[in-house]
Formats: sequence, C-alpha cells, structure tokens
Amino acid sequence: MAVCTFFGHRDCPETIRPELRRVLTELIEHHQVDMFYVGNQGGFDRLVRGVLRELAMEYPHICYAVVLAYLPGENDR
Repeated sequence: MAVCTFFGHRDCPETIRPELRRVLTELIEHHQVDMFYVGNQGGFDRLVRGVLRELAMEYPHICYAVVLAYLPGENDR
C-alpha cells in the first residue's frame, strides 16, 4: 500500500483536470498508490476529489479520504 496526499489552493483552473487525471493514473498504475488523502478547502481540493471519484470507478481498489483543516465549529471561537 502506498499513500499520496493532495492539498491545494482555493483558486484552481479546470484546465488542469486532464494533467491531474494523468498524474493520478500514473500514481495508481506505476507507483501502486491506493490511498489518497485530500484537503477540503478550495477549488484544487474539489478538483482532485472529483477526479478520484471518477478513477475509483475504473480502479475499485483505490480509496480516498477528506482531511479537514480544522474541526467543525473551531472557527466559531
């Protein structure tokens, strides 16, 4: 089992989707990555989660989990 993390910026152009998909596919096929941890803060994180959701249909052995930057309610203090 190999693990990879993706945490990005709030602004991210949709135009990187094909390259992101290529990189994720390479990680799965050639580096045996089967677990991904992804942030939950912005456009890049949403894009990664979307591509991983698609790839999970093709590679059912992969998993991904969303990592929260803070606990719910923590920013309310």
